[in-house]
Amino acid sequence: MNQADRVVVGDTVSDRSSTYLTTKYMPTHQPHSSSAVYDYLVKSVPKLNKGKSIEEGGYIDLMLIHAPFGGEKGRTENWAALARAQKEGWIKDIGVSNLYVTLSTNVLT
Repeated sequence: MNQADRVVVGDTVSDRSSTYLTTKYMPTHQPHSSSAVYDYLVKSVPKLNKGKSIEEGGYIDLMLIHAPFGGEKGRTENWAALARAQKEGWIKDIGVSNLYVTLSTNVLT
């Protein structure tokens, strides 16, 4: 999250519940455990909710995994962390932003 994101969310949005916020988790090329990814996500919540932690009602509407870095292990660990947060209710929706999958033409018909 950059400074502009903090200004828009922190200074402009007076009622967080009236704003649908989408953000992305940018994985590294080295896989991390799902618990490490989860901890990183938890720490990002106050930045997007005027300082409110998940315990204080902070949440994210949509969290996307930015790219499928880290190979199969990285993708599995990243998804597990997002799925855990969604199950706990402080991330409402989860998805993938850039999957880089080559589709054959018969898949689309």
